[in-house]
Formats: sequence, C-alpha cells, structure tokens
Amino acid sequence: KRDEGEDFEEETLESIAKRRAVIKDSWDFYRMICSLLRDRRKYDEVFRRMQLDQVYPYLNSMTGLNDPGDNGYENVEKQVMQK
Repeated sequence: KRDEGEDFEEETLESIAKRRAVIKDSWDFYRMICSLLRDRRKYDEVFRRMQLDQVYPYLNSMTGLNDPGDNGYENVEKQVMQK
C-alpha cells in the first residue's frame, strides 16, 4: 500500500516538471518573436538602402519583377521615373 506522502510528492514533482516545460516553451516563443522583430528591422533597413540605389527606380518599374500578375493586376504600361 502506498503512503499518501509519496502520492503527494509525485504530484508535486509532476506539477513542477509541467510548470518548467511551460516556462521553457514561453521563453522559446519569446525568443522567436524577438528574432522575427530583429529580422524585420534588418530587412526594412536593407530595403531602405536598396531604394537609395540609382538602379532601383528602373528595377521597380519592370512589370515582371514588381507585378507578378498573380493577383489579377498587371500594369504593362508602368511609367519609369528616374531621379
């Protein structure tokens, strides 16, 4: 026959293990969100730098690159504006 103290100890250990797993999962999720935010800032910075390039207006004006046409809109007569 088991002692009530042993049952209580097993439940306590199990609840501690579950709580630790939840905490670990929460920190992993938090790190992933921080990483995504960092990546977004990095891509935004690179995109801003790319927009300053002299070739950007030309590349942006190319229909095949800028408008893939998969949303039903394709601007074949897109105007090229060079600065």
